[in-house]
Amino acid sequence: EGRAFVLAKVPLKERYDVAYGGEARIHTPHMLIERIQEKKRRLSCVVDATLRRPGDFHDVGDWEDWDVERVELRKDARPCARFRDAVPLNKDLDAAVVACGKAWKHPSVVVFLSVDGCNTAGLCAVATLIDLCGVAPLDAWNGIRAARPIFSEGHVALLNERYPGNNFGCDAAPAWYGPRVEGDAEDDPEIDDEPAPPQKKRERADGDDGPSAD
Repeated sequence: EGRAFVLAKVPLKERYDVAYGGEARIHTPHMLIERIQEKKRRLSCVVDATLRRPGDFHDVGDWEDWDVERVELRKDARPCARFRDAVPLNKDLDAAVVACGKAWKHPSVVVFLSVDGCNTAGLCAVATLIDLCGVAPLDAWNGIRAARPIFSEGHVALLNERYPGNNFGCDAAPAWYGPRVEGDAEDDPEIDDEPAPPQKKRERADGDDGPSAD
């Protein structure tokens, strides 16, 4: 009780506000944490499943300001048409499950972050339900894909390798995912070619220890 995970799109730096529709649509690490706090919950761990360089999307030090553990997944060697279709290393998926179990020693929330909030985040969620919670593989698979489709062939292939005999199959890609477009920022390895701004440490008043525990 009091333990949960959330699948989410990766938060962005403030400098992305022009490209992504203005300040009203900005979704930063601090905003994510505060939204969870509003629900009287505590965010204890973030699994960064974007498979990109640290800091490409936001300042990873923001999590440390709130005493949130961050676990980073790395890309495996299998080919993919675009970077957002990349698949994590199987051993890193193991590390994500272990981090989730550690976080859940106390009532808290774990967030799985990916570029689209679906494929890699969903893969982490399915593995966590199976390996940590003891849910039957097909029940875990159907439960997650009912909320977030898993439509990358590479991700489904990894699930079938990890949990043989279940014959997981790809969902159809949603219309918003769209075809690969040349110059797509998500596929550009130089997306963060500007130097990172200096870290802004959060000022804490006396007695303020960041996120409150449940």
